[in-house]
Order: sequence, then structure tokens, then C-alpha cells
Amino acid sequence: MKYVTLVQRMKLKNSSLCLLVFIGLFVSSCMNEDTQQAQALEEERIRRERMSELKQKEQEVEAKKNELKEFKANEVTAFMRNYYKDLVMGNFDAYRYYADHVDRFISKKNVTPDEINEINRSNDEFIDKTVYVQEETMTPSRIEGKVQYITFWIYFTCYRASKDQYQSCNVNIEVGLNENKKMISYRELKVTDLEFTDYDPNEVGD
Repeated sequence: MKYVTLVQRMKLKNSSLCLLVFIGLFVSSCMNEDTQQAQALEEERIRRERMSELKQKEQEVEAKKNELKEFKANEVTAFMRNYYKDLVMGNFDAYRYYADHVDRFISKKNVTPDEINEINRSNDEFIDKTVYVQEETMTPSRIEGKVQYITFWIYFTCYRASKDQYQSCNVNIEVGLNENKKMISYRELKVTDLEFTDYDPNEVGD
């Protein structure tokens, strides 16, 4: 009788263990399912955020393309070509191109057209200048208030008096134009392909 009772107890204990294992597996399965659902929701959230960021970037790119709507790239090119032409020909007058107050002129800050004219007149280092404006590089940079900033590249050559040599280089220019299409800023951002030679680079191949 005691033997039978012991066997029954062992069977009951085994049944309880099986039940506990089953419950454990069930709970674990539910937790895994919840975890998978949470991961899926998180992945979907990240995907939506990335799509939103991508769409925003596309809109920003499109907005930059439209920034020159009021002041066309070809108009800027013509404006700057006339600017450099006057510099080269020696009949430059800053009042034709600059606002009454200029925030930045190359390395100088807060200057007037009179001061720019004086800087140009007193220059005896860069002689026999030539400037080629690369229209295809005209790019709207940013808009601050009513001032539109545009960057472009020029090919520049001159005779450097102090070096007794000719200079040629590419220069990345940024100009800021106000609502009256006058410059309030003129900066040289970068110079590349700088070369000095004993001959005029413009006469090569002639």
C-alpha cells in the first residue's frame, strides 16, 4: 500500500513538473512573440524616420535649386563678368557693384565702396589681370534675410610684381547680393591649382 502511494506521489510530482515546463515554454513563447513585435515596431519607426529625413533632404535640395529664382544664374554671371572686366580694364568703380556698407571684402570687414576703390587703386602687386567666370559653377549657397549668397569659380591669371613671375589659379568665390542686386560681401573661399611661371599662361599655344 505504501509502495502504491509512493508511485502515485512520483507520478503526481512528474505531472506537476511537466505542467511547470509547459507553462514555462508557453510564457517564454509569449515573451518571444512580444519581443519580436516590439522589434518589428521599432524597425518600422526607424524606417519611417529615415524616409522622413530623406524626403526633407530632397525638399532642401529642391529649395536650393529655386533660390536663384529671383536672381538668375546667367544674370549673376553677367554681373560678375562686368565686375571683373572693369577691374581688368582699369575703369572700376565700386559704387556700381557694392552697397553703401559692405560686411566683408576679401579679408577686410565693414568697408565702404570708397575704401574698396582705394584698395584697388593702390594695388601694384597683381598686374595684367585676366579673369574667366565659370558660369556652370554658379551655385546658391544660402539666404540670410534679404541677402542671397552665391558661390562660383573663376580662373585667374596675373603678373606678380614681387615674384617677377606670372601666376595662374582657380579661385572659389562667394558673393552676397542684397535686394538691390548690390554686393554686401565678396570673399575668396579657396584657391586651387596655383602655379607660377616665367611666361604668360594666356599666351601658351598662340
